[in-house]
Amino acid sequence: DALPIWVGFIFVLILIAVMIYAYRHINPTEHRIQRLDAPVINDPTPEPTPAPATPAPDSIPMELPKSVFISYRRQDSQHITGRIYDRLSTQLGKDKVFKDVDSIPLGLDFRDHLRDQISRCSVLVAVIGRNWNETAASGDKRLNDRRDHLRIEIETALERRIPVIPVLVDGAEMPTEEELPPSLGRLAYHHGMSVRPDPDFHNDANRLLRGIESLLK
Repeated sequence: DALPIWVGFIFVLILIAVMIYAYRHINPTEHRIQRLDAPVINDPTPEPTPAPATPAPDSIPMELPKSVFISYRRQDSQHITGRIYDRLSTQLGKDKVFKDVDSIPLGLDFRDHLRDQISRCSVLVAVIGRNWNETAASGDKRLNDRRDHLRIEIETALERRIPVIPVLVDGAEMPTEEELPPSLGRLAYHHGMSVRPDPDFHNDANRLLRGIESLLK
C-alpha cells in the first residue's frame, strides 16, 4: 500500500532540517558575518577609566634648596659683610648662604653665570655702604655700567621677583629711584634695615636673620 501523503511531507521536512544543520556546521564562519544594515547593540558595561599616567622620575620638578645670596662691593663693605655672612651661615648653614661668585668656569659668560647663581637663591641681601655706587674712573656711576656685577645680581633678582633686602651699613642712606639706573629703580622701594657696628651689631644681625627666616618659610 502507498504511504499516506502526510507521512511523505514529514519526511521531506526532516530531510531539509538535516541539510540545514549539516550546512551550518560545515561553514560556521559564514553565519557569523553581521549584515551591514543590522542594528548595532551597545555593550551596557562601561569601559574602565584608565588611571592617570605616573610621571617619570626625571619629569618631576625638584624644589630648589632655600638659600640666601649676599650681594656687596668689596671696596665698599667687605669687613662688615664678612661678619654678616658669618652670622647668617652659623644660623642657616654654610651651604645655604652664598657670596663672592669668583669661581666662574672657563669659557662661560660671567653675566650668564651670575644670573644662574642668583636664580637659585630664595632671598638676596644687598649690602649698601657709602661707596656702593661710587663714581668710576670713567666719570660715571658704577651701577650705570651694564657689566657691573652688582647691577647684574640685583637686576636678576628683581626681574625674577626674588625678595631683595637692602642692608645699609656704615651710615649709608637708602638710594632714591633717581640715583639708580631704570632697571634697578624698584630697589628704592624695597623695605630694608641698617646693620650698625658694635655694640648694636648682634641685635641688628638677629633682626635681619628673623626677617630672612620668615621669607624662607
